[in-house]
Amino acid sequence: MTGLWVIGHECGHGGFSESPLVNDTVGLAVHSALLVPYFSWKISHRRHHSTTNNMDRDEVFVPQVLCASFFTFTPGLTSLTRVYPVLLIARG
Repeated sequence: MTGLWVIGHECGHGGFSESPLVNDTVGLAVHSALLVPYFSWKISHRRHHSTTNNMDRDEVFVPQVLCASFFTFTPGLTSLTRVYPVLLIARG
């Protein structure tokens, strides 16, 4: 299954073949076998790559951003987050 997904992914990027027709034909066949709509995936995936790391425009999951001032007003919390993993290892 993973191998098929890689082939379909490369077809969506146009990297499977030099021919766009071959890329779309193979990509459609592979994505259909995986029950993933090829052309809508190709469009949304291209949009994802054009906005990667843009927290406002990327379409993938983006974790909630904490306000920087939160850590300014709670300096003890910042120290605790650095020390806590060491305490867990020490308790072992």
